[in-house]
Amino acid sequence: MAAGNTPQTILIRAAAIMMGCWVIGLMVGHILQRAVNDHIERYKQAHPIVDDESAELNEQGASVRDDAAGRMRASQQRSAA
Repeated sequence: MAAGNTPQTILIRAAAIMMGCWVIGLMVGHILQRAVNDHIERYKQAHPIVDDESAELNEQGASVRDDAAGRMRASQQRSAA
């Protein structure tokens, strides 16, 4: 107001600048989110988590966990019969 601008001019300029900053922030946030996701994926590929039980294979090629689950289902079927 001290510069001679009307309240309408001040509000329109402020709204335009606010929307422009919102768009810039949205783009920067998207770029940073993608960078973080890429970093996490590269870290997961470089440092895989291996479960000791599922890593060991029995002679049929099935994991130990699969074999234990199959035995559990078979025993449940026998007890239900």
